[in-house]
Amino acid sequence: CRSVKRFAATYPTTFSLREVTQVREAVYRGWLRSLERPQQEEVYPLDDEKMSTHFPFVLDDASAAGYYFLHKEIFEKPHGLARFRYLYPDGFNLLLFDCGGGTIDIGILRAELRPNGTEVDVKVIGRTGMRSFGGDNITEAIYRLLKAKIAAYLATEFKRDKLPTPAEGQSWREYLQQYGPTIEKILPTTFNPEVYQDSGVARRRNAMQALWSEAERIKKELSIDPKSREQDSNAAEPTVTYLHVKDSVLDRYFQSLGGAGVTLKLEKLNKIDITRSMVDELIGPSIRESIARCNYLIHHKLTPRDQEVHRVVMAGNGSRYRLFAEEMNKRLAVPQLNKGRMY
Repeated sequence: CRSVKRFAATYPTTFSLREVTQVREAVYRGWLRSLERPQQEEVYPLDDEKMSTHFPFVLDDASAAGYYFLHKEIFEKPHGLARFRYLYPDGFNLLLFDCGGGTIDIGILRAELRPNGTEVDVKVIGRTGMRSFGGDNITEAIYRLLKAKIAAYLATEFKRDKLPTPAEGQSWREYLQQYGPTIEKILPTTFNPEVYQDSGVARRRNAMQALWSEAERIKKELSIDPKSREQDSNAAEPTVTYLHVKDSVLDRYFQSLGGAGVTLKLEKLNKIDITRSMVDELIGPSIRESIARCNYLIHHKLTPRDQEVHRVVMAGNGSRYRLFAEEMNKRLAVPQLNKGRMY
């Protein structure tokens, strides 16, 4: 950082002006700290002019990603600007959908040639997003399902607590809400990081982290295109993956919960499965809400003159989960998405 004189930062599209200001101040103070300079306001006041000298670019995530993909579309494809001028004489609209770890950021950007034919104007037509959903929420859904299914197996083996399987017609959302306390009693993983970390708390923390890592692995498995899987495409559940427990932190923790005389069989634990339909049920409403917000931008921000969306870009690791693309193809107000308009 010592050699860096100017830098930029991005923030979620839903941030308020106050939150954006806090981002600028935090990054600026972090830069001063890297230079081993005092960060007190009386020494380095946080006035806009001084910060703008070193910190000229503060963009929302959707706009920043949109500028990047527009540059690729206009300048990096064969024949560059000449191609763009020929294909889009009236302008080009890009819908950017970015699902990161904690938020979804959405924007529509428009690129138009200037009259001289050699320069491009880019403007942000509209922005929106979701603060309450991102890729980590997909991991969380898998984590909760894993924990429930492991707890059901442990309840059977320990013969101490009863945890029924979901009743016929009962959704997983209802089941997890109804039996959440019982699941936590059988398989305790919650802990307070502010409390002294004794051995019991440390075991719960380590088990939680290991189970979260396993949920991350399963999310990646479920995000693989089914065409790349050697599975029967006519199977009722074409997308399924299994828990992997092999002499791990989880295995030792499960054994400790059973106490002396209880031996768990790894082969049974490793038959615990997570299907896409289970995960989709939990996260589907949020994904459909995010697409409804895309449609709102399309219908309310694009004028009749420039109402066509020419390209849809799905960015961020969270967008790799296949329900996003499937729901986009069904619900997004952009025709012919499957003919090269979305990537």
